[in-house]
Amino acid sequence: MNEPLLRVVDVHKSYRSGSRTLHILSGLNLEVQAGELVAIVGQSGSGKTSLLNVIAGLDRPEKGSIRFQGQELTQLDEPGWAKIRAQSMGFVFQFHQLLPEFSAEENVMMPGLILRKDPIACRSRAQDLLTHVGLSDRLTHKPAQLSGGEQQRVAIARALMNAPPLVLADEPTGSLDPQAGKSLFDLIQQLRKEHNMAFLFVTHNPVLAGRCDRMFALGADFNAFSKPNEV
Repeated sequence: MNEPLLRVVDVHKSYRSGSRTLHILSGLNLEVQAGELVAIVGQSGSGKTSLLNVIAGLDRPEKGSIRFQGQELTQLDEPGWAKIRAQSMGFVFQFHQLLPEFSAEENVMMPGLILRKDPIACRSRAQDLLTHVGLSDRLTHKPAQLSGGEQQRVAIARALMNAPPLVLADEPTGSLDPQAGKSLFDLIQQLRKEHNMAFLFVTHNPVLAGRCDRMFALGADFNAFSKPNEV
């Protein structure tokens, strides 16, 4: 059997809070196959965002292994992990994190420009991606001129700029009304099938989680990690 796109083994992460040590992730194990849509669920404070941060190298685990595309990430230095993050991972946040002074097109171009790709090629790809997410008439609009759902579509297009095999999405529908959230999730489903991208999707929405290929739950004691029934 082929090695999974992402394999997290026995990962531990804790934080200091005054005199207390909070063990957020304790012995966590997770695998994601190429092209999979996997939901991470759990109550607030259970470590869902911490998990994404650890996978992305934004926060270092204290123990454990994180293998991505066959490479052990925990052995990389900060520049090495940053390179993997820029080239092979996309990010979608609950609050889009778009740059307010730039247009939709320019926001989508940013990940490509950071890698010093040809600006003309970046602009062309940004236009194609925005068209694909239904925003061909919003290319020059700045974030303040877009609805919440449109802003999140721009954020998804930005995450896809460098064609990453893995997209980490932290409550991307959390700030949207139910209909806009469903529409955005439909788009994610469509994109991952078309581009064979894996999405690791943090959500509090049980309906959306149930539509994923698999669903994992971070336990109520803040350190248990279990897999409920597969969907």
